[in-house]
Formats: sequence, C-alpha cells, structure tokens
Amino acid sequence: MIRFLRRLLGRMARSAPRDRPLLEWSLLTTLLLAGTIWFGPWPQYLTSDQRIPDPTNGTDHASPPDYLSLRLYDLALGYDARPPSGQVVIVDIDDISMLQVGRWPWPRPVLAALINRIAEGRPEALAIDILFAEVSSRPNDDQLLRTALQNAARQGTRIILAVGKEEGTNNYLPLYPLDLIAAGNTLGHITFHSGRDGLVRGLYMEEGHLPALSWALVDRTAQSNRNETLNMLLERRWDVQDPMLPGALKQLPPTLSAAALLRGDISPDQLKGRKVLLGSTAIGSGDFFVSPLEDARPRRISGLELHAVAAEAQIIHHFKQPLSAPLQGSIEVLVVLLTMLLLYRTSPFLGLIIVVVASCLILLASWLAFRAGWWLAPGDMLISICLGYPLWSWRRLSVASTGLLRQARSLELFGGVFGARSAEPVSHEPISAQLNRVQMAAQQVAKLNRFLSDSLQSLPHPVLVADHEQRPLLRNQRFLNAFGNVGECCTTLSDCFRTIFGKLPRNFQDEPCQLAGEYQDTQGRHWRVDVAATGASADERRWMIQFVDLTARRLADREREETLSFLSHDLRSPQATILAIIEKLRTTTDSTERGAGLDELARQSRRALELTDGFLAYTRAEIKPIQPEEHDLNDLLTEVIDLAWFSANAKKVRLTFNPVDAAILRCDADLLRRAFSNLVENGIRHSPIDSSIEVTLINQAPHFRITIRDHGPGVPPDKQALIFKPFWQSAGSETTGKKSSQGSAGLGLAMVHKAIARHGGTIRVFNHPTGGACFEICLPQSMQDV
Repeated sequence: MIRFLRRLLGRMARSAPRDRPLLEWSLLTTLLLAGTIWFGPWPQYLTSDQRIPDPTNGTDHASPPDYLSLRLYDLALGYDARPPSGQVVIVDIDDISMLQVGRWPWPRPVLAALINRIAEGRPEALAIDILFAEVSSRPNDDQLLRTALQNAARQGTRIILAVGKEEGTNNYLPLYPLDLIAAGNTLGHITFHSGRDGLVRGLYMEEGHLPALSWALVDRTAQSNRNETLNMLLERRWDVQDPMLPGALKQLPPTLSAAALLRGDISPDQLKGRKVLLGSTAIGSGDFFVSPLEDARPRRISGLELHAVAAEAQIIHHFKQPLSAPLQGSIEVLVVLLTMLLLYRTSPFLGLIIVVVASCLILLASWLAFRAGWWLAPGDMLISICLGYPLWSWRRLSVASTGLLRQARSLELFGGVFGARSAEPVSHEPISAQLNRVQMAAQQVAKLNRFLSDSLQSLPHPVLVADHEQRPLLRNQRFLNAFGNVGECCTTLSDCFRTIFGKLPRNFQDEPCQLAGEYQDTQGRHWRVDVAATGASADERRWMIQFVDLTARRLADREREETLSFLSHDLRSPQATILAIIEKLRTTTDSTERGAGLDELARQSRRALELTDGFLAYTRAEIKPIQPEEHDLNDLLTEVIDLAWFSANAKKVRLTFNPVDAAILRCDADLLRRAFSNLVENGIRHSPIDSSIEVTLINQAPHFRITIRDHGPGVPPDKQALIFKPFWQSAGSETTGKKSSQGSAGLGLAMVHKAIARHGGTIRVFNHPTGGACFEICLPQSMQDV
C-alpha cells in the first residue's frame, strides 16, 4: 500500500493538468478504502484465532465508526423491542431478601430450602446462577444442597448449574461446581461479552464446550462436555462459537422475591411448567453490566436479568445474527467505491444529493436486515462517504490558484519585518513573475510564522490565541501539556472554558475580556486567567489568553486553613464542657458538688491542652504506623460518655450505653476516644431538649459494631454522602432552622472518618425509621485485617 501511494504521488507530480484530477481522485479513493478496511471487521477477523464474526465484540476502544454503528444498533433495538413470552420466571435474591434472610452468601441449607420450595411448583427447568465452586465450611451442607437438587430432578425439573470463569496465566479457567453438587446436572457458562464501548449486547451460545446458561434453560439438547473442555485447556485455548445478539424486551420477565417464596407469601404454583432462573441481583452479591437489552435504554442490569433476556430471545426467536466479517467488509468496500465513482462523474450539487441518497439507502438496508435478523453495521460506510464528498469538493476548489496570485500583494506587506528581500532575477513571463512574487511573500510569511511560533512557545505559562470570532487559533506546548488538545475540539472560547473549567463566569456576555479571573478546572487545579487583545480593527483583533497555575499556592493556603480548623474545632468540645461546669458552679452551694466540679474542670482543661498537643502531631499521625495496644471498648465508650455528661446534662439529654461481656481491641485508644467523643458531641448538638442518645456495642465477629443514635432531625439523604468530607457543615440547626451557635469548622466528622479508616474499619450514617440519625461503626477485631 505504501509503495503504491508513493508511485501515485510521483505520477501526480509529473502529470499534466488534465490528468491530475483522476490521479487525485484515485489517491483520495484509496485512502478512504484503506480507512474503511482498517476500521472495519477485517483486522479483527484476520488477527483472531477463532474467526469470530461479531462486530459488536472486541477488546479495543470503540473507533468513531464503531461508536456510530453501536448507537444505531441501540436505536434499532428500541423500535424492535418485544414483550416477554411469560415462560421465564426470575426468582430473585434481591436486597430486601438479604435484609430479611441474611447477608450474602446465604448458607447452603437456606438455598436448599429455597430450591425445595421452587420444586414444589414443578417448573419445567431451573437454572441456578450461583457458583458452588467452594466446599462449605459446615459439614453436610453440600450434601443437603445435593439432596434438594435431586428432589427437584425427581419431580421432573431439569437442573442447570452455572460454570464461572476466571483468568489464568495463559488462558481462561472454568469454575465448575463441586462434583457432589454437579453430578447428573447440566452445566452452562454465565459469561457475557461487552462491546467496544463497554455495553453488553450479546453472548456466545457455546464457550469452552459449555452451553450458555440461557440456552441450556430453553433447549433440552444443550449439554456440556468436560473432556473436550479439558483437551482445549491443555492446548491453551478457549473456544467460543455461535455469537448471538438478543433482541430487546419491552420489560423483564416476571420476578418473584426469594424471601417471599421462602416465607410462603407467594405460592410456588406460579412456577408450574415454567423455566425458572434463580440468582441474586442484590448489591455486592452478583455481576452487573450496562446493557440496552431491557427497553432498549442503556442501563445497569444484573447478569441474572441478562440470562432471562437471552432465554426469552430464544423462546420467541427474537435475536440478531452479525454478518460474517468477509461479507460485512466486502459490502463496505463496494458501497464506498461505487459512491466515489459517482462523485467523480457528477457536479458538486449532484454529488451532495448522491451522498444524501446513499446514506439513506445504507440506513434503510441496515434496518431491513435488522428486521430480518441480521446486523449490517453502517458506521464505516456512512463516515467514509460523508468524508469523501467534502474532501473531493475541496480538491476541486484547490485548483483555483488565481485567488492565491491576487493575494501576493497583500502578503508582501510582511516583507519588511525581517529586512529587505534579496534581489532575485525577475522573469519576463507573467505567470512565472506572479509565482515568484507569491513565493517570496510566502517566505516572509513563513519567517513571521516561525517568529510568532517561537515567541508563543517561549512564554512561561499556557497560552491560547483566538481570532476576532473567538475561535481558537494557536496554543503553545505548555497549554497542550496542561489541558490537552482542547482548542482543537472546541469551536469558541466559551466552549474551551466549559471544557476546561466546567462553567463560565456568571456575568459572561460573549465578551472575552470577561473571562479574566481565577478558576478551578475539572481536575481540581487553580488557575488565574489573563486576557489581552491585539489588532487595530475588529477583523484583525486577536485574543491572547494566559493561564497562570495557582494550584501550589492554593494548596498551601488550604493546608494552613485545615490546621487552623482542626485546632479550633476539637478544642470546642472541652471548652464547652468547661463553660458548662463554670455556669453550674456559679449556682451551687454544695461544697461536695463544687469540689467535684472543680476536679472535672481541671481535668477538662488538661484535656484541652492534650488536644492541642495532639493536633500538632496530626500530620505525622496520618503517615506514621499505628502502635496498637489492647483496650476494652466498654471502658473506652464509658469514658467517652462520662466526658460528655456535662454537655448532655446542660441540654437535658440522657446518655445510655449497652456494653458487651468482652470487647478487647488492639487500637490507638486516644484516636478512637476523640472519634467517639466527636460523634456523641455531634448527637448532643442536634438532639432536642429532654431526649436521649443511645450507644450500643455488639460483638459481631470478626468485627465490633458500635452504633450511636440520637433523636434529632436526622441527616437528609442528599447530605449523608457529604458530612464526612473535610470542612463540610450544615447551614444551621435542623431543629431551629437558624445558624447553630455550636457550629463547627466541618472537621469533626472528617476526623472520625479518618480515625476509623486508620483502624481498618468503616462508618456509615443513616436515619432511623423512628427518627434520628444513627452512626454505625464496624471495627475489625484483629489488627491483621487493617
């Protein structure tokens, strides 16, 4: 190909004017055909050992033609969606079932009970999208599950078990169920393949000599062959065949809750004679994909639901078959070649009509093939012919050199910038003389461009230059290093600013000088934008925008503010207690109570001093390994409640604590004490008068779970993900609707989150069903989990 292009370019340089259009057309057509072949299915077909004719599958990123084809495919799915047949039923272990029965994975006796319950309905087939590749930790559990499967089989139900897949060093390794469980049952793979854009649109009916789970559910003849799979693995290959693209469903098949079925709220008679898919869609217990196969809208969908869609597609014969790579590639080459032949023989106006008609015919042919069950990808053809017309029209316009000659005089105005022109012999032939003038003027312009380019590149900051219509013209290397090719993908300065900073100034009225100011880009960097204008007239005006990086300065300011915020926030708690003790001592006459108050006052003062010293070492504590010692969480939480007693008593808030028998934890007691105190003080601040705060400690091996609940207004759902961020604080008290006098710097809960994370734990907040906020902390009982 390269040798052919060189030969063609050489002939163009030596050709006569009348032959040049044909040579340029040949070169342009060759380039378009090469691009069509390169972005088409041929490379994937020629480099694949398996020769998979699936244009929607691939490991590379989606090219523009692929992206266009996939979007058109999704659009066609929307117009061809069909309702489910009703023969497939999903038994879903959803989030509600998890809450009612227990966290995942469920014990195998529970799964056995669920399978027995399903078998009572006598379904025609049961496919279980759960891997049983590991032996249960409890004896007889696997045998109990095996008995349940045998019981279902004796009642006439075909059992299909899932085979997973994990990537080995050289190939894919199947994850078979335990032999005790798998014996006598059909096995099916559960693998889905995403397209080049990350969306799942299809699967292979057979992988590694294993039928797809959905195929085995629908077809009794689908069987696995473990011997063939073993031979394939020994040869270090993974055979896949029969790609299938299921059509979209208007809605998913009927779904039954596993917990409701176990409780008996749902009769198993609803499953009689149907094909049942059992699996989980709960968060964290199954695989999830993004797919347009449900209602043709790309959304997050579980693997269990995708199996149901694939099974329904086979039942109602609603699936698409991708064209083979040779046929798809041949059609693309013929369409592009025929269109370019017509463009060569027609005028620019007729050429435009030809391109429009050809595009419509391509889309129509693709739609008719789609309705017939085949997928003809139109992206390569559409982009090639739509590029061919403007490029060929530009070639025709480029032959008009008269306009270039007329610009020679204006170009000569730049001759004095770099000194006088050197004297050169002047041809007496008019065309040669004009070409000589254009050449000399072009040399001067080239020197000026080099001078401007070198000057622009030597500037110490990123710079962008735009014309009088605010279109980006030039960028220096520092701009490319900082923002990439933003100027090339944006048409105006406002588009560039939206791309870089995500927004425009509020007072922006399409005037570039209004863009000056300080901004933060989408990567969190701070920039000062300076704007300057050049040019005497409006048409000659050029805008120069300079970006000065202030990130380091702002980072230093923020670190200084964070240090001050930590000191001011954490010292508020003991100081508030000191003030409460002083107020109480002013009114008391009991010498015993006064003595106790003075002792507590001294202790809180010492505590304030300790906090000050502790915050000075806060930065070191972030990177220094924790030196754990054994502490009793009961004593630690009791001490926290004692420290908060005065604050709670001043607000008439009752503090209760439910301990456990043994709660020994290796931890940094000072760090956890500050964290728990912050949570309790936070609850006191937001609790109404004459309420209570309950602190509960539960030994939930291998974790300790601590809950701190108040009876305040709770945390709005949209704020629950924000309260642990540094410097975030609510607008005011939730109970009064006014600014709280006890408002913090927004670092208390951030410090709690960091302290818990340093101990390998987690913290979350949610609103209790009966009211109030509830903070739940889980700490691992062994420091080896940290």
